[in-house]
Amino acid sequence: MAKENGPVTIYAEDMVAAWKKMCRHILRDGSLAQPILTGDSGTIPGLTHEAVNVVLSIENTIVTTNTLEIMNSTHPPNVIEWMKDLWARGKAPEGIDRTYAVRVYDYDERGLDQVARVCDLLSQDKESRRAVIAMSDPRIDDPSTPASVPCLSNIHFLIRDGEIKTNIYFRSWDAGKKLLPDLVGIADVRNEVSQSTGVPLGAITVFVGSVHIYDDDVGWVTEAISE
Repeated sequence: MAKENGPVTIYAEDMVAAWKKMCRHILRDGSLAQPILTGDSGTIPGLTHEAVNVVLSIENTIVTTNTLEIMNSTHPPNVIEWMKDLWARGKAPEGIDRTYAVRVYDYDERGLDQVARVCDLLSQDKESRRAVIAMSDPRIDDPSTPASVPCLSNIHFLIRDGEIKTNIYFRSWDAGKKLLPDLVGIADVRNEVSQSTGVPLGAITVFVGSVHIYDDDVGWVTEAISE
């Protein structure tokens, strides 16, 4: 981990290590933050431990049996199911209007499949810089409405050095509960791009504006990352 007058960079060998290292950084070096979702005092969410402007670099980005076993044995079962629904093509989980799957595979709810468009672009131009999946739609997403603007902002694919490098930006990321399930969900999208283009997967770099752990989760997260 390095910090030189700018964003903190965390290097991890795999997804599980990324989750643990990020959580340790937040709990060790983060600050307390409690944003208000709207002007209604009744909508104040739980207190969080937060770090800002963090870069996470993950070398081995394959979801393994060990990845899933650790996630399933450490994370609350209801969170895992909620996150599966968020990335699945089906009914949105509670509290969400549009799933990540809808934003990825049916962005305008009229059949705009962003994965197919990215695959077509990279198949024609392997050095393109424009292979971006956008998650937010300012015509619909209202910053003053809770859970309207997605935490995940975009996914950018670059083919360089004979592999697909994936750059991801989260405006906000719940590291305790959602970091690992999100990486597992994004893996399906990355695999589809890799299979379509015939290019192997490389490293993931995640840029995060606010990465945090809710105070209510500190206990089980601390125990889980110490194993």
